[in-house]
Amino acid sequence: MSKKEDDLEAAEMLVALGEVLNIAAGVAELQSTDESRAEIYEVLDAVAAYYGVERIETVIDLDGDSNIVVRYANDDDSEEKKEFYIKLAVDNTDPKKFH
Repeated sequence: MSKKEDDLEAAEMLVALGEVLNIAAGVAELQSTDESRAEIYEVLDAVAAYYGVERIETVIDLDGDSNIVVRYANDDDSEEKKEFYIKLAVDNTDPKKFH
């Protein structure tokens, strides 16, 4: 293989590794205890750091106007990614509506 082909293959493998890490993060979120979840994330963070895969965390908040705010931040939180806002269309906070 040429150097260009090797570089392309390495880049494709990093993308594939990122996808595998995302799938494993989904498994971490399914754990029944915070300790189990944290242990899996420690392993994933170590693998990502070793291979130079950037970790971007999804942060979901609810603001005072019933908007869901989704932010994406990297490890050092110095650079925030795009913010998305979702407005709740229905306010189902009144339990009497369901009886």
